[in-house]
Amino acid sequence: MLLGWVAEARSGRSSPEQLERALAIVEHRARAARNLARRAIGAPGAIDEHEDELDAILEDVVESLSVEADRAGVELLVAKRCPGARLPLAADALQVLTNVLLNALSWTPRGGRVTVEPSAAGPMMSIAVQDEGPGVALSQAGRIFEGETHRQGGAGVGLKHARAVARAAGGDLELVIQARSQGARFRLRWPRAKPPAAPQSAPRPAVLAGTRVLVLEDDIDVAALLESALGARGAQVVVVRTAAELADHAGEDHDAALIDLSPIAADVHGAIDLLAAGSSSSSAAARQGCPRVSTSAFVG
Repeated sequence: MLLGWVAEARSGRSSPEQLERALAIVEHRARAARNLARRAIGAPGAIDEHEDELDAILEDVVESLSVEADRAGVELLVAKRCPGARLPLAADALQVLTNVLLNALSWTPRGGRVTVEPSAAGPMMSIAVQDEGPGVALSQAGRIFEGETHRQGGAGVGLKHARAVARAAGGDLELVIQARSQGARFRLRWPRAKPPAAPQSAPRPAVLAGTRVLVLEDDIDVAALLESALGARGAQVVVVRTAAELADHAGEDHDAALIDLSPIAADVHGAIDLLAAGSSSSSAAARQGCPRVSTSAFVG
C-alpha cells in the first residue's frame, strides 16, 4: 500500500495538492507501521490508545487504499455511516481493517466491488467486509486465520495478525460462512468507546438562604418557575395567586415580595398599601424583640 502511494507521488501526474495528500498518507501509515514494529519488540509506549469516530476511521482506510483499489479496478464502498460511534484503540482498528480490505481487494476481480457495512451491536461495533471474489471453501475456512494462504504472492500473515489484534482489543475477526458464489464475507467486532459522561451542573450557591419571599402570580407555570429558581438559591418561597390570598399573607414576615399586577388590577394601590401596612406591623414587632428581616417590595 505504501509503495503504491510512493509510486503515485513519483508519477509526475499528480497536482501539488495530490502530491501533498500522498505524502501525508505515506507519513501517517509509516508512523503506524513503526508503532507496530516497536510493539512487536516490547518497546514502552508503543500502544496508541487514542479513540476516534468509526466514520473517520473508515474514511481514513478507504482513502489510504484508494490507489490499490484504482489499480485493481475495484470499487471500495462504505455502505452507511454510523455518526457518533467511537472506537478505542483506533490505530489498531485501522490496521485490522486495512489488512481485511487488502485481502478483499486482492480476490475481487476487476470491475467488482468491496463493500464495508458497519452496524451497532450493543456495546460492540460490527463491521462486515464483503468481496465479490471466489469465496472460501469450507475445507479452508478453519485455516485462513492460521497463516495459510492460496493467494499468489500472499504470505498468510494479514488475516492472522488482524484477528490477533482484534482479540487483544476485546473484539474478534471471523469468516461468515456463506455460499462461495456470494464471495467472501468477514466480520470484525470491535468494542465501542464509552460515551463521555454528561457534564454535571455546578450546584447553585444558596445566596438566598434564610430569605423569605412572597410571590403573587396567577400564572401557574410562571409561579412554578419563580418558586424553583428562588428555592434553588435557598429562599423560602410563599406563592399566592389572588388578591384575597395576598391579604391573608400580608401580615407575615417577608424579606421581599414579587408582585404580578394582574391579580390586583382592581385595586393596585390598596393591595400595595395592605402589604406595606403588614410590613410596618412586622417592623413594630421587631422593635419589641421579635426577630425579623426588613421587607422590600418589588412590583412587576
